[in-house]
Amino acid sequence: FARPREEVLGGQEVIDEIEYHEAFFMVHPGAVYLNRGKEYLVSHLDLHHLVARVQPAKVPYYTRTRDHTDVDVLTTNQQDDSIDGIEVSTYRGRLQVCLKVWGYRKFWRS
Repeated sequence: FARPREEVLGGQEVIDEIEYHEAFFMVHPGAVYLNRGKEYLVSHLDLHHLVARVQPAKVPYYTRTRDHTDVDVLTTNQQDDSIDGIEVSTYRGRLQVCLKVWGYRKFWRS
């Protein structure tokens, strides 16, 4: 099973490859993408074709995503145990994690 990877294109040249799930944080449209000490401005993200398009840029800011994570416990199993003579309860179970990226912020450099 191969995980999908996004190609980051500067013009027609592939300048980087990143994990699919990282694309939402790193190469969303409007993001400042840093690669090998060079800044790029992301103009387009195509999740269907696994490509992000960037252009070299010198901007006075950097970007960070605004996101929210929800964690719901679906099932739990308790197990009582002893660690170094101390009684402890541990839990295992299934979770549902939902991460939503809903925007980004610009941070101006001084």
